[in-house]
Amino acid sequence: MTPQPRMDEGERLREALHELQVLRERERSSHAATRALLDCVQAYATASDPTEATLALLGALARAIGAARVLILAREGGQVQVLRALAGAEAARGRPDGAARSGEGAGTATAGARASMGEGSRRGAAEDATEPPLDLFKRARNVADLSMLGAWPDAIDPAPHRSLVSAPVPGRPHRTLCALHAAPGGFSRADLALVEHLAPLLGQALAAEALADDNALLAGVIAGSPAPVAVADATRPGRPVVYVNAAQARLAGAPPEALAGRPLAALAAPPAHGAPDRVGATADSSGAVDRALFEGAVAAGLEARFLVRAGRADGTDYWADMTLFPVGVAGDDRRRHLVATQTDVTDRVEAERERDRLRARLTGALGVTEDAFLIVGAGGEVLFANAALADALPAPGPGWATGTALAENLHAFRRYAAARPADPPPGPDDLHELARSGGGRELSLPDGRSFLVRARHGADGTLVVTAANVTRLKRIEAQMRARVAAIEAARDGILLVDSAERIVYLNRAAAELLGFDAPEAGLGRDWRKRYAAPDLPGTGAVLARRTDESGRARAHEITRSPLPADGAAPPGAVLIVRDATERLADESRAADLRAALGRAQRQEAVSQLAAGLAHEFANLLATINTAAHAIGTGAAAIGAAGAPLAAPARRIEEAAARAGRLVARLRDLGAPPRAGGTADLSPLLAALPGAAGEALPRGTRLEVETGDTALPAPAAEEAAHACLGLARLVVARGAPRARLRIEIVQPESARPLDAGLLSPGCPYAALEISAPGRTTPLPALPPPAERPARADGRAPCGTTAEAAFESGAAQPRFGDPADALSLICLQARAAGGAIERGMADDGAPAFRLYWPLATGADEADGMAPGPGSPSLAGATLLVVDRDRETGEVLHAFLEGLGAEVALCDSAAIAAEAIREEPGGWTAVIADDDAPGSDVLATLRAPAPDLPLILVTAREPAAAPGTAQAGAAGVFTKPVDLAALADRLAALPPRPGPDA
Repeated sequence: MTPQPRMDEGERLREALHELQVLRERERSSHAATRALLDCVQAYATASDPTEATLALLGALARAIGAARVLILAREGGQVQVLRALAGAEAARGRPDGAARSGEGAGTATAGARASMGEGSRRGAAEDATEPPLDLFKRARNVADLSMLGAWPDAIDPAPHRSLVSAPVPGRPHRTLCALHAAPGGFSRADLALVEHLAPLLGQALAAEALADDNALLAGVIAGSPAPVAVADATRPGRPVVYVNAAQARLAGAPPEALAGRPLAALAAPPAHGAPDRVGATADSSGAVDRALFEGAVAAGLEARFLVRAGRADGTDYWADMTLFPVGVAGDDRRRHLVATQTDVTDRVEAERERDRLRARLTGALGVTEDAFLIVGAGGEVLFANAALADALPAPGPGWATGTALAENLHAFRRYAAARPADPPPGPDDLHELARSGGGRELSLPDGRSFLVRARHGADGTLVVTAANVTRLKRIEAQMRARVAAIEAARDGILLVDSAERIVYLNRAAAELLGFDAPEAGLGRDWRKRYAAPDLPGTGAVLARRTDESGRARAHEITRSPLPADGAAPPGAVLIVRDATERLADESRAADLRAALGRAQRQEAVSQLAAGLAHEFANLLATINTAAHAIGTGAAAIGAAGAPLAAPARRIEEAAARAGRLVARLRDLGAPPRAGGTADLSPLLAALPGAAGEALPRGTRLEVETGDTALPAPAAEEAAHACLGLARLVVARGAPRARLRIEIVQPESARPLDAGLLSPGCPYAALEISAPGRTTPLPALPPPAERPARADGRAPCGTTAEAAFESGAAQPRFGDPADALSLICLQARAAGGAIERGMADDGAPAFRLYWPLATGADEADGMAPGPGSPSLAGATLLVVDRDRETGEVLHAFLEGLGAEVALCDSAAIAAEAIREEPGGWTAVIADDDAPGSDVLATLRAPAPDLPLILVTAREPAAAPGTAQAGAAGVFTKPVDLAALADRLAALPPRPGPDA
């Protein structure tokens, strides 16, 4: 190692002096920097306000580093702006210059101009510039020569300023402290260090200045605010007021100094007359609060809102909406002050009171109605709902309370009604659509009630929903529909006519009775023109006659009831029209029945007397004849001695024989006549459904179940009549049809029934007439009469009335049901049959008529069998009988033999038909029993050569003029149909209609 040369003493001294000089320079530099920093801090601390503190800080910095200009720069949106500028000369004078030199532009402002401006306000006055070539906002800079770096913003002009030193302001983004010098390299490192040390202090100065500006603005706002504001010290007892603005003083009616120091609760003191607080507060839906609660909130320093009644200094009162909230200092959790703001809401409260009064009246009015009422706000919340709505649409949970959501209530009702049958309730969208359409929607509830829902939109966006209870209307509507249906289904015709007798309404039955094709065809027509000169009824009933479309004469009973002239309906009347044709015919037939019964009763008396006499005379003659025979025999035995007795005995026997013939005639007078001829019952029964139209009530029908088997029966026509009579008796309301079933029975032993007795070994046609659907019992049958059996083995007739049936003097008609049933029973017994009441196979109540069938012995007695009837094919026959039922039976029989048959119930109408086509008829069969009429002459006039066969209940010799008029035949009732068929078949042919 090479040894270092030793330093002499002089060199060491020089080195030490040099180090001492460096240390002194550093000490002086450090002392200067410290002094400059203290000067700047002192200038900042001794300023009177934040704005002056900022200017003092900039001025002290300029003096400390000899800067020509000190700037506060800001970068906004890529542009550099000057927030504050201070020239060196201004700093030397200790105040800012009011004028900005030309090079600084309009961005430099005086301190006086900026003293009242915050940082945000100053930005609008700052000058705009381009971005500098160096980023002055990222880190500290010391630029010795600005001209060497290119273009600078206008605020940093390299011409007068050659060097620059800057440092970013901590805590203030995009802010930097900048100083400019006129000479190149004008700033040292110490100057840069000083700028860096002062940058944080400048940040605090700017923050304090901004806060002072904000406080000044806030103080100005509070002081000039029209809203009353009071501030109380929350740290002192009683919360004394430390500040009130002018608005609070005006509201209280006292100057601010009079209010200062008073407890805060005194600002809401009650009025002098002691009126109670209004019930209501924002924390409660009703807006009510207790005054003690208000004072407790003030004492506790809580945030709350109250609506209280306060008094002014002059004794007047007002409603105050007061809000309390505590405030504190940033960074300090303690709430040192309590701020109270209040608003005079007297007008609002009075309006709410009036609204509440109206709402109470509305609620009371809507509470007593069954109609539901709902008001929904624009946001879908319930504003009002009456009790009827909650009762109609139960919504467990929300319960249609004010403030609840409409959708929530409807959803709750859907849950409630999920397990109950009802219409789905409308949703919110449905209600709005209903409001837009302006219509209504019917809603059926689970409890059976019905509501008509309507909705309307209000001008303020509210939705008003009403639901009218239409349950009673629906019931009335259903009742009206039922009444209309009943009127339409009524068998009687019902008409409404106006004052001119024009038809306003008529049901189907009335249309049918008056001959209209449909009810509509009769509207507006005069009902009187449908009749031949009708008597206009007043309040009673009259008979009017008309001829229907088929040419039949009809009699109608018309009852008129005037409508009340009350102004609610136009004047008019209600007409009830009933077809009385059947009733009148029944009454006529009943009269005939009564006459026949009278004749039968008289005949019964004569028959009983004759039978008794015949019996007594027969016994007497038997004794006399026996005695005479014994005398004659004895006389012959004694020979000549007995000769004188032989002649008287012969005379006695001859007289007894003559008396026996007289007794036989008496016996024949007392015995019932023999039934008429035999005919096939099957075609007559098959024709009954067509003949039943006039016999059965309107709207009922007869169903006949027949077979192919021939049923030869005596008095077959009477059997068919009896079936029609029984069919009329079994039909009833709810059972509009009768059913006839046929069966052949032959009992092995005698069988007594309800009416009559079945003989053993005799065949019967069992005719069962039932009423499917009938629930009421059938009429009871009369008890059978006790009579000895007839000689031919058949069941005997019970009374002489039966003889009247067999002789044709009486037929079972349909007047009184009991009489008709009695006569049918008599007829059955007279024919040798019987009748009983029972049940059909299907459980329907039924009558069973047993009619005897013809046997070989009967046919040998001269009764023609039904199957052997001749053919009448090609014959055209006209049947005239005022008894349409009898005529229809004859009509059906003749058609069954192949003839074409026309039927009418008037000889005059028949004569007109013959006159129109005299050659078109083969023969006429006419009933000659009409009283006071000459049927033969009437029908003979249009065609004298037309064969005419009369049917009469009288003896042929009693038929007036038949022999002289040359009738083709006369048949007594009951008609022997086989003989009638033979007579018609034997008629000579006639020339046709074209001959």
